[in-house]
Amino acid sequence: MAIARWMYDNCIYFNAVNSVYYQRMIDVVATAGPGYKGPSYHAVRVPLLRDQTKEVQLLVNSQCRHWAEVKCTLMADGWTNTRHRSLINFLVYCPRRMDMGNMPHVDNLKKRASKVTVFIYNHVVLIAWLRNRPSWTDIVRPGVTRFPTTFLSFGSIHVHKHDLQALVISKFFVDNRLARESKAKEVVAIILDNSFWDDINVLVKISLPLIRLLRIVDSD
Repeated sequence: MAIARWMYDNCIYFNAVNSVYYQRMIDVVATAGPGYKGPSYHAVRVPLLRDQTKEVQLLVNSQCRHWAEVKCTLMADGWTNTRHRSLINFLVYCPRRMDMGNMPHVDNLKKRASKVTVFIYNHVVLIAWLRNRPSWTDIVRPGVTRFPTTFLSFGSIHVHKHDLQALVISKFFVDNRLARESKAKEVVAIILDNSFWDDINVLVKISLPLIRLLRIVDSD
């Protein structure tokens, strides 16, 4: 009860008891036994705070040696919320690979998707066949920046998965001389590759919330 009363008297948030240091503190006091004198106002404010700062700095320094390798650094963003409570966000900043579209796996997927769209749009007969399908709309969709353009295209191409697969297995396409071209065979392999569609599906789910945010910010 003494601990609870101390918390109530000093308006300490109840969540403080969930701290990993809460039970450790009690164990140390219990080990010291009755009559243990807690640190004074000055001790907590000056020497103990200084010692804890040094301890944290040592922890940060232990990570510094990895920064040159991973190209990341730690950042702290201090602010005050609407209830006038001071908060500090700790972030990891990395100037490289900030564009998800530049990640090797995504970049490779983007190139494969581009081969499909370029091949389709370079041949009027293929576009004409697709436009006869009730659900067909253009694959390439414009965006304000390169990021939404890329991922909107992923979303659009994913919507037309069955249209594209229907095209490449249709008698119209198989009997066409285009089907015998090396580029056509490569495109057919991509369109009939289930892993290609699975990867696009994952990217669409990841990027959709970001695209919605960009639309709000850019009024796209």
